[in-house]
Amino acid sequence: MAKPEIEYLDTESIPWTPVEGAPGLYEKILSFDPDTGNVTRLVKATPREGISGEVSHPFCEEGFLLKGSFTNTETGQVYGPGAYSCRPAGMKHGKSKADEEIISIEFRYYKL
Repeated sequence: MAKPEIEYLDTESIPWTPVEGAPGLYEKILSFDPDTGNVTRLVKATPREGISGEVSHPFCEEGFLLKGSFTNTETGQVYGPGAYSCRPAGMKHGKSKADEEIISIEFRYYKL
């Protein structure tokens, strides 16, 4: 099964749900392929300390910040709307905090 065909969808009709194990982090799943685990989602973080250590994932993760800003607490770099990330599977990242509410779109995929 592939991701569903969606011409356009009013994302306001999808509720924000808490991300398990990540207080202050919420998601809206826009599309999901149960066979591959590939997912497109909106992510919202309330102002919070965020990730204090490094994390990595077994999937590629791309993100684009739509609203708000956050700080990489290791480098001090502040990122705002328009910031983009591409993290291949296994790439270490983290050590960040949300300076204000942020919303980003995220694409996760295991295989191209």
